[in-house]
Amino acid sequence: KQRAEIQKLVDAENQDRQRLYLEIARANGFPDKVDEVQAIFAASWRDKAAKGWFIEQEGGGWTQK
Repeated sequence: KQRAEIQKLVDAENQDRQRLYLEIARANGFPDKVDEVQAIFAASWRDKAAKGWFIEQEGGGWTQK
């Protein structure tokens, strides 16, 4: 039951994030480049992650920084 509740929260967060990326892309005049906006944010978060944190690589695998 807890796992299902957590999954709902994760899904909702991911949907909110996708809407944010779309709005940023639209505001900058390139609504068809949402994937690029997402990639820019992901790269920034990977760079800012603290040593020892697990981060998802661009290809989808996970590694410890």
